[in-house]
Amino acid sequence: MHIEQCKAEVSQQESAMAAMKQYCHDRQQRLDTRDGEVKVMKTKLDHCLNEKDENKQQERSDSALTTTVEDLPEMHEDDIQTLSTVSRNVVGRFRRPLMLGEKYAKESRWQDVINSLKVAERILKVDTNNSIPERMVFQMFNCLWKAYRNLKDYQASINYCNEALSYQHKLFGPGCINKDVASCYHSCALAHELWGKLDDAVELYSTSVIYRRILCAINDRGGVSREKLGLSLRFLGRTYSKKGDMEASSKYLNMALEEEIKLHGQDETHPNIKKIRSLLDKTKHT
Repeated sequence: MHIEQCKAEVSQQESAMAAMKQYCHDRQQRLDTRDGEVKVMKTKLDHCLNEKDENKQQERSDSALTTTVEDLPEMHEDDIQTLSTVSRNVVGRFRRPLMLGEKYAKESRWQDVINSLKVAERILKVDTNNSIPERMVFQMFNCLWKAYRNLKDYQASINYCNEALSYQHKLFGPGCINKDVASCYHSCALAHELWGKLDDAVELYSTSVIYRRILCAINDRGGVSREKLGLSLRFLGRTYSKKGDMEASSKYLNMALEEEIKLHGQDETHPNIKKIRSLLDKTKHT
């Protein structure tokens, strides 16, 4: 009996993995299509820019940089062009605006976050040797999508989630499974939810749940993975509630509650458990 149960569980996991791989494949195709469109637009833009006076363009760029990122040393286009040949300089140059952006994020100065990290983004684009650590790059994308989301520019937030996802696929392959990929799907779902695109939000939250379940299975001692799983389940339940599907909402909220109880026990004062209880009450009274 135990063997049959194990076989059934393995079969379920294999089905989930197959579905996830197909979903990742479809998403990658969509991203590839977008990349092609972006390249065409970039070619047209470059053509237009080349027709302008380069000196005036540089003056405007330098002026914008010094007025929006006051704490950074002056950075010229020529400096950036030479960074890719010296990895240490690249990382150092990238770290400065990144740290400044993180500082502004803690202060909820979202436009300053964007202004600072645009400098880091320019450096990343000329880093042909991929010398900037992946963790730093992901943190840049993370801060950018949060900033745009807090400024209610949800499309820009979604775009940066997709860029971060593409970067992960570029480094580790389209079928990679890690906490950063799961975060991309979760954050993209949140932007869709806040934008009112609830069907897309449900799809993306569901994907983040799949990834985080797998991560919990791989590292069952990882409390962080389990806590993130509870978060995705809670947000998925909340989105179903907004859609008016109280049955599905209750289902996923109870799953989220189970995950939180595994972490925190029957502590009804814990903020995560209190939030889930509150959402469950709404499903009962609707």
